[in-house]
Amino acid sequence: MRYSRLFHLSPQPMWVYDIDTLEFLDVNEAALQKYGYSINEFLSLKITDIASGDEIPKTLKTVYETRKNVTRSFKGISKHKTKDNQIIDVEIHSNLI
Repeated sequence: MRYSRLFHLSPQPMWVYDIDTLEFLDVNEAALQKYGYSINEFLSLKITDIASGDEIPKTLKTVYETRKNVTRSFKGISKHKTKDNQIIDVEIHSNLI
């Protein structure tokens, strides 16, 4: 809870997801605004649901490598899709917590 406000009030879209199920556990207001989902809609998705079709294998590979401790963080550019199916370029910075 100590950093909850930092997460929720950040102007950068952020989320936390379960590395085993790929389900979103929490998202901040900036992510809701950027992607167009309500909090309940977002929390019913998996990270592969927002990845552009071509990006899903790369997303799954990154998750697999993180699970196997090959890497504990990831930085890169990806394509995501919003609720209205708009494709957006995003810069990803992820860390295992």
